[in-house]
Amino acid sequence: MIITIDGPTASGKSTVARELARSLGFLYLSSGLLYRGLAYCLHAECQYTPEQMQDPHADDIARCVHDMKALSYETSSVGERVLLHGVDITTNLKTPEIDDYASRIAMTAIVRNAINAWQHRLAQGKDAVVEGRDCGSTVFAQAAIKFFLTACDEIRAQRWQRDQSKKGNQFTHQEAYARIQERDRRDTTRTLAPLIIPRGATVVDNSTLTVEQTVEYMITATQSFLDKKKSE
Repeated sequence: MIITIDGPTASGKSTVARELARSLGFLYLSSGLLYRGLAYCLHAECQYTPEQMQDPHADDIARCVHDMKALSYETSSVGERVLLHGVDITTNLKTPEIDDYASRIAMTAIVRNAINAWQHRLAQGKDAVVEGRDCGSTVFAQAAIKFFLTACDEIRAQRWQRDQSKKGNQFTHQEAYARIQERDRRDTTRTLAPLIIPRGATVVDNSTLTVEQTVEYMITATQSFLDKKKSE
Protein backbone atom coordinates (compact mmCIF):
# COMPACT_ATOMS: atom_id res chain seq x y z
CA MET A 1 0.00 0.00 0.00
CA ILE A 2 1.22 3.48 -0.86
CA ILE A 3 0.49 6.52 1.32
CA THR A 4 1.42 9.90 -0.14
CA ILE A 5 2.07 13.16 1.69
CA ASP A 6 2.33 16.29 -0.44
CA GLY A 7 2.71 19.88 0.65
CA PRO A 8 4.72 23.09 0.38
CA THR A 9 8.13 23.94 1.81
CA ALA A 10 8.49 23.69 5.61
CA SER A 11 5.08 22.14 6.10
CA GLY A 12 6.72 19.31 8.02
CA LYS A 13 6.34 16.64 5.33
CA SER A 14 9.64 14.88 5.94
CA THR A 15 9.38 14.67 9.72
CA VAL A 16 5.75 13.57 9.65
CA ALA A 17 6.23 11.07 6.81
CA ARG A 18 9.26 9.56 8.53
CA GLU A 19 7.37 9.10 11.81
CA LEU A 20 4.25 7.79 10.08
CA ALA A 21 6.31 5.22 8.18
CA ARG A 22 8.06 4.17 11.37
CA SER A 23 4.76 3.79 13.23
CA LEU A 24 3.23 1.69 10.44
CA GLY A 25 6.36 -0.30 9.65
CA PHE A 26 6.41 1.08 6.09
CA LEU A 27 9.28 2.19 3.87
CA TYR A 28 9.85 5.94 4.01
CA LEU A 29 10.61 7.47 0.64
CA SER A 30 11.63 11.14 0.34
CA SER A 31 11.24 12.38 -3.22
CA GLY A 32 12.91 15.65 -2.24
CA LEU A 33 16.03 13.80 -1.17
CA LEU A 34 16.17 12.08 -4.55
CA TYR A 35 15.98 15.42 -6.38
CA ARG A 36 18.67 16.83 -4.11
CA GLY A 37 20.83 13.79 -4.71
CA LEU A 38 20.59 14.24 -8.46
CA ALA A 39 21.29 17.98 -8.16
CA TYR A 40 24.37 17.25 -6.05
CA CYS A 41 25.59 14.64 -8.55
CA LEU A 42 25.15 17.03 -11.48
CA HIS A 43 27.05 19.71 -9.59
CA ALA A 44 29.84 17.51 -8.21
CA GLU A 45 30.27 14.98 -11.01
CA CYS A 46 29.29 17.03 -14.07
CA GLN A 47 30.31 20.51 -12.83
CA TYR A 48 26.89 22.02 -13.55
CA THR A 49 26.37 25.71 -12.87
CA PRO A 50 23.04 27.00 -11.47
CA GLU A 51 22.02 28.00 -15.00
CA GLN A 52 22.80 24.56 -16.43
CA MET A 53 20.58 22.97 -13.77
CA GLN A 54 17.60 24.34 -15.68
CA ASP A 55 18.51 22.36 -18.82
CA PRO A 56 20.34 19.16 -17.80
CA HIS A 57 21.58 16.75 -20.45
CA ALA A 58 20.02 13.28 -20.71
CA ASP A 59 23.42 11.55 -20.61
CA ASP A 60 24.33 13.31 -17.36
CA ILE A 61 21.01 12.39 -15.74
CA ALA A 62 21.45 8.78 -16.82
CA ARG A 63 24.98 8.80 -15.43
CA CYS A 64 23.68 9.83 -12.01
CA VAL A 65 20.31 8.08 -11.73
CA HIS A 66 20.16 5.09 -14.02
CA ASP A 67 23.69 3.94 -13.25
CA MET A 68 22.89 2.68 -9.76
CA LYS A 69 26.59 2.52 -8.98
CA ALA A 70 26.40 6.30 -8.86
CA LEU A 71 23.40 7.37 -6.72
CA SER A 72 21.55 5.06 -4.36
CA TYR A 73 18.90 5.55 -1.67
CA GLU A 74 18.84 3.57 1.55
CA THR A 75 16.71 3.51 4.69
CA SER A 76 17.49 1.98 8.06
CA SER A 77 16.62 2.32 11.73
CA VAL A 78 18.81 5.43 11.93
CA GLY A 79 17.17 7.17 8.97
CA GLU A 80 17.34 7.59 5.23
CA ARG A 81 20.44 8.44 3.26
CA VAL A 82 21.67 9.00 -0.29
CA LEU A 83 25.01 7.62 -1.40
CA LEU A 84 27.19 8.66 -4.32
CA HIS A 85 29.58 5.90 -5.39
CA GLY A 86 28.97 4.30 -1.99
CA VAL A 87 29.79 7.46 -0.01
CA ASP A 88 27.06 8.95 2.20
CA ILE A 89 26.35 12.48 0.92
CA THR A 90 23.11 13.06 2.84
CA THR A 91 24.42 15.91 4.99
CA ASN A 92 25.60 17.68 1.84
CA LEU A 93 22.08 17.68 0.40
CA LYS A 94 20.52 19.93 3.01
CA THR A 95 22.14 23.24 2.12
CA PRO A 96 20.28 26.23 0.61
CA GLU A 97 22.46 25.87 -2.50
CA ILE A 98 21.44 22.26 -3.18
CA ASP A 99 17.84 23.08 -2.32
CA ASP A 100 17.92 25.78 -5.01
CA TYR A 101 19.55 23.43 -7.53
CA ALA A 102 16.95 20.75 -6.82
CA SER A 103 14.15 23.24 -7.39
CA ARG A 104 15.67 24.18 -10.75
CA ILE A 105 16.09 20.65 -12.11
CA ALA A 106 12.59 19.71 -10.89
CA MET A 107 11.13 22.05 -13.50
CA THR A 108 12.31 19.83 -16.40
CA ALA A 109 10.39 16.86 -17.80
CA ILE A 110 13.48 14.71 -18.34
CA VAL A 111 14.45 14.99 -14.68
CA ARG A 112 10.94 14.40 -13.36
CA ASN A 113 10.60 11.28 -15.51
CA ALA A 114 13.89 9.93 -14.22
CA ILE A 115 13.07 10.62 -10.56
CA ASN A 116 9.55 9.24 -10.93
CA ALA A 117 10.92 6.01 -12.37
CA TRP A 118 13.46 5.82 -9.53
CA GLN A 119 10.67 6.22 -6.95
CA HIS A 120 8.63 3.45 -8.55
CA ARG A 121 11.63 1.11 -8.47
CA LEU A 122 12.22 1.84 -4.80
CA ALA A 123 8.55 1.37 -3.83
CA GLN A 124 7.83 -1.66 -6.00
CA GLY A 125 6.26 -4.46 -3.97
CA LYS A 126 6.51 -2.53 -0.71
CA ASP A 127 4.26 -0.69 1.71
CA ALA A 128 5.56 2.86 1.60
CA VAL A 129 4.97 6.40 2.79
CA VAL A 130 6.09 8.75 0.02
CA GLU A 131 6.40 12.50 0.50
CA GLY A 132 7.06 15.35 -1.86
CA ARG A 133 5.23 17.91 -3.97
CA ASP A 134 3.56 15.77 -6.63
CA CYS A 135 3.48 12.28 -5.15
CA GLY A 136 -0.28 12.03 -4.77
CA SER A 137 -1.13 14.09 -7.84
CA THR A 138 1.30 12.56 -10.35
CA VAL A 139 3.87 9.98 -9.24
CA PHE A 140 1.52 7.74 -7.27
CA ALA A 141 -1.80 9.11 -8.44
CA GLN A 142 -3.50 5.79 -7.63
CA ALA A 143 -2.20 5.69 -4.05
CA ALA A 144 -4.63 4.21 -1.53
CA ILE A 145 -4.32 7.09 0.92
CA LYS A 146 -3.29 10.69 0.19
CA PHE A 147 -2.58 13.59 2.52
CA PHE A 148 -1.82 17.23 1.76
CA LEU A 149 0.11 18.75 4.65
CA THR A 150 0.26 22.51 5.02
CA ALA A 151 0.63 25.37 7.52
CA CYS A 152 0.33 29.14 7.38
CA ASP A 153 3.18 31.09 5.75
CA GLU A 154 4.30 32.67 9.01
CA ILE A 155 4.69 29.30 10.74
CA ARG A 156 6.46 27.77 7.76
CA ALA A 157 8.92 30.66 7.63
CA GLN A 158 9.69 30.17 11.32
CA ARG A 159 10.21 26.45 10.80
CA TRP A 160 12.45 26.97 7.78
CA GLN A 161 14.54 29.56 9.62
CA ARG A 162 14.89 27.27 12.64
CA ASP A 163 15.82 24.28 10.50
CA GLN A 164 18.48 26.24 8.62
CA SER A 165 19.91 27.52 11.90
CA LYS A 166 20.40 23.92 13.07
CA LYS A 167 22.42 23.34 9.91
CA GLY A 168 24.58 26.39 10.59
CA ASN A 169 22.85 28.61 8.03
CA GLN A 170 21.68 31.91 9.48
CA PHE A 171 18.75 33.79 7.93
CA THR A 172 16.57 36.60 9.22
CA HIS A 173 12.86 35.93 9.49
CA GLN A 174 12.29 38.25 6.55
CA GLU A 175 14.78 36.30 4.44
CA ALA A 176 13.17 33.01 5.46
CA TYR A 177 9.73 34.30 4.56
CA ALA A 178 10.99 35.44 1.16
CA ARG A 179 12.65 32.07 0.52
CA ILE A 180 9.51 30.03 1.12
CA GLN A 181 7.42 32.49 -0.90
CA GLU A 182 9.78 32.12 -3.86
CA ARG A 183 9.83 28.31 -3.57
CA ASP A 184 6.03 28.24 -3.37
CA ARG A 185 5.86 30.40 -6.50
CA ARG A 186 8.12 28.03 -8.41
CA ASP A 187 6.31 24.92 -7.23
CA THR A 188 2.77 26.11 -7.89
CA THR A 189 3.36 27.82 -11.24
CA ARG A 190 5.64 25.35 -12.99
CA THR A 191 4.15 23.72 -16.07
CA LEU A 192 5.13 20.19 -15.09
CA ALA A 193 3.38 18.58 -12.11
CA PRO A 194 2.76 21.78 -10.14
CA LEU A 195 2.10 21.65 -6.42
CA ILE A 196 -1.64 21.09 -5.97
CA ILE A 197 -3.95 19.33 -3.56
CA PRO A 198 -4.23 15.83 -5.08
CA ARG A 199 -7.66 14.51 -5.92
CA GLY A 200 -9.00 12.56 -2.95
CA ALA A 201 -6.38 13.89 -0.54
CA THR A 202 -7.12 14.76 3.07
CA VAL A 203 -5.87 18.28 3.85
CA VAL A 204 -4.09 18.59 7.19
CA ASP A 205 -3.21 22.09 8.44
CA ASN A 206 -0.65 21.54 11.19
CA SER A 207 -0.03 25.21 12.01
CA THR A 208 -1.07 24.54 15.62
CA LEU A 209 -0.39 20.81 15.79
CA THR A 210 2.69 19.04 17.10
CA VAL A 211 4.41 16.36 15.04
CA GLU A 212 2.93 13.73 17.34
CA GLN A 213 -0.60 15.09 16.92
CA THR A 214 -0.22 15.26 13.15
CA VAL A 215 1.06 11.69 12.92
CA GLU A 216 -1.67 10.43 15.25
CA TYR A 217 -4.31 12.07 13.06
CA MET A 218 -2.86 10.36 9.98
CA ILE A 219 -2.63 6.99 11.71
CA THR A 220 -6.29 7.26 12.73
CA ALA A 221 -7.29 8.19 9.17
CA THR A 222 -5.25 5.29 7.78
CA GLN A 223 -6.77 2.80 10.20
CA SER A 224 -10.25 4.08 9.38
CA PHE A 225 -9.54 3.51 5.69
CA LEU A 226 -8.27 -0.03 6.32
CA ASP A 227 -11.26 -0.88 8.51
CA LYS A 228 -13.61 0.37 5.81
CA LYS A 229 -11.87 -1.73 3.16
CA LYS A 230 -12.15 -4.84 5.32
CA SER A 231 -15.87 -4.33 5.76
CA GLU A 232 -16.56 -3.91 2.06
